[in-house]
Amino acid sequence: MFGFLLDPLDGGVADVRVFLTRNEPYAQHIGTTNKAGYFEFEKLPVGTYRVTAEVGFVPTTTVTVAANERVEHRVRMKLEGRFEVQFGICAECVVTTGPASALPESIQKEIERDEEVIRNQPVVGPRVPGSDRLFTIPYPETLREKKIEGTAVLEGQIGTAGFPTSMRVVSSDHPELGPAAIAALQDLQWEPARVRGVAVEYPLSVTIKFSLRPDSP
Repeated sequence: MFGFLLDPLDGGVADVRVFLTRNEPYAQHIGTTNKAGYFEFEKLPVGTYRVTAEVGFVPTTTVTVAANERVEHRVRMKLEGRFEVQFGICAECVVTTGPASALPESIQKEIERDEEVIRNQPVVGPRVPGSDRLFTIPYPETLREKKIEGTAVLEGQIGTAGFPTSMRVVSSDHPELGPAAIAALQDLQWEPARVRGVAVEYPLSVTIKFSLRPDSP
């Protein structure tokens, strides 16, 4: 049995371990892709196998190997799921910030190594920027004056620049919360999803709770 591990742009994904697992009787075989994403398993026992890999965004697939049969199996990485975010906007909450303390050099280097590993992945989902951020979003004055609070749920995309786009209101506890939630997102930015280093759009779900006081339910 042989096959290819491909990214969403049909490029081969190199140096990734591929696992073939059979349940009854249990057996597992491990191979590694070459520069073209090619992998091969010789003399496999007859049976149906799950095909998985050690990197993200690789869907689990199955392949059936019959006696004396040379099977080709292609696995294509997919940007699946959605990026889910939840946060609150509070009118009377006290937000305290102080000078950021420098991280120890050893931890900073570890963070930089992790960032490098992420950048080298063929497919990367969206994420919070590497540097810590605290978003201070003022409570909308119109909501404050009318004493409106509650939760709004939005869906849309994280665009190629990392900003939310095409946002729509899925649900809200009050008609004015949805537009206020969309307005609150305008200046928020994430690291966008990338395929081979090229930024791509990715589904986004955001839940925002508007609270007039810290103890609001």
